[in-house]
Amino acid sequence: HIIQTEAFHAFHYLNGYDEPGTGDVIIDISVYPNTEGINLLYLDQLKNTERENKTWMGQVRRFRLPNPAKAAVSFHASFSFSTSELRPFQGTGKPPMLNAKVDFTLPESVGIELPNLAPGKHFHTYQYAYGMTRKPVGKGPILSDGIVKFDMHAVAAVASGSALEGKEGAYAKLWRVPDVTPSEPVFAKRPGGTAEDDGVLLSVALDTSPSKGKGQSALVVIDAKTMKEVARAEMPVIFPFGFHGHYTPSGAKPWKNAM
Repeated sequence: HIIQTEAFHAFHYLNGYDEPGTGDVIIDISVYPNTEGINLLYLDQLKNTERENKTWMGQVRRFRLPNPAKAAVSFHASFSFSTSELRPFQGTGKPPMLNAKVDFTLPESVGIELPNLAPGKHFHTYQYAYGMTRKPVGKGPILSDGIVKFDMHAVAAVASGSALEGKEGAYAKLWRVPDVTPSEPVFAKRPGGTAEDDGVLLSVALDTSPSKGKGQSALVVIDAKTMKEVARAEMPVIFPFGFHGHYTPSGAKPWKNAM
């Protein structure tokens, strides 16, 4: 199938899965209207924390792709025994052009980047997503100023009846500390936990508050249910930011635990 949408830019997607019941393909992506946000990631921009800066964070958008089994496709191919090649049938049939439906787009007030999920939820139905966030406009850290948690079930419920702007408290929770820049949150499941958000988020954060002088890095531990900080392991040095990591419990295979 050929599926079209309005043009957008993206770095990362949250998740994608086949929706039970309808068979539609659901894809949640952090989208940007253009590539201007890339300009905010140059070093000179990241170092300028004294001016009012716009955020470079994307907005979560849910695309709904029609169930492929319900979309008739007229495409034929013939096999040549003489050449053992599969070649397109020269007929009038061609794949149809389908349109992706947008179920919702979250407001800039809860932008997200470097999204993460609980292990086992990638490519499956899910309820919670986590990621870095930043206020749409403001002074201070350019990279991020907090970590956001989305309840995607609540987002869908709110979006079905009203606008999402101004209703952020119904579907989003934030961890935000002044002068602290967190990195990508990594979910660590509580041993024996069964709920999707029963665990903690691990984030290497840079504290640039006046009491820290030139800054201090720390591993911040945040309760994934309440989004409250529960522990912090401070480092004697400033640790460079990284991304796309995974927490692997003792004895678990990294790739199996991550997905």
